[in-house]
Amino acid sequence: MPDGAFTANKSGTVTVEIGILRRLLRDANDRAQLSPNFSTELKSKLSAKVVRVLIGPGSAIIRVEEWKFYWAEWLEAIDEAGN
Repeated sequence: MPDGAFTANKSGTVTVEIGILRRLLRDANDRAQLSPNFSTELKSKLSAKVVRVLIGPGSAIIRVEEWKFYWAEWLEAIDEAGN
């Protein structure tokens, strides 16, 4: 973007019940297990319909391909946690 900000996307489908996923993302210990290499912070209220989680440091040098690989692994970990 003109201000120097950027976005990167990686999508995937996981076969986990939404209630389980919401519980995993809302709990600090579960988030730490899902994302062991990064700090996480819940940014939404527990009652919010959309769960927003900050993952990683405030700033980083990011190579998109490395992040795509990480997110693919992370989505697989969520999938496995729900099974």
